[in-house]
Amino acid sequence: MLPIRIRTNGLELQGQTRNVSLLGASAITDQPATTGATATAELDLPGGPPIRMEGSIVRSVPINLPGVSQYEVGVFAMKFVDEDETRLSQYLEELQITEYAAVRAGYKALQDKIRKRQAKKRALALAKRRRRAKRLAKRRAKKAAARRRARALAAARRRRTRRR
Repeated sequence: MLPIRIRTNGLELQGQTRNVSLLGASAITDQPATTGATATAELDLPGGPPIRMEGSIVRSVPINLPGVSQYEVGVFAMKFVDEDETRLSQYLEELQITEYAAVRAGYKALQDKIRKRQAKKRALALAKRRRRAKRLAKRRAKKAAARRRARALAAARRRRTRRR
């Protein structure tokens, strides 16, 4: 969002941009504008003089929010002053590159997060399998010990019966 001033029909509207392109700008203002009227818009870019575009108002609609009396005003740019079109194009390109880098960084962070989550899931599953294997081994060992005791008791009974 960038500060913008729109001059039309002797009125100066001040607001914040909602959308900016080489075709014009959409802004949030406190006052409406007359659709179809000629307009001059000054867009304040960081680190330089304002971008000036001449055109017409193509949209002026109220924003329907309770207790808010703001308007979305769209300016269609038909002509840029001096080298402002080039400066705006460069600014938008830099912004696009910055946003692309941020998206790539966010995507990489998301991939890392997913990998870590999957690794944690695999580690938990492996730990669960190990615990289950340990319990099964204990049960088998108990059963084997019980069988050995039963065999030993049976053998002892056979010896006792032979002695008699």
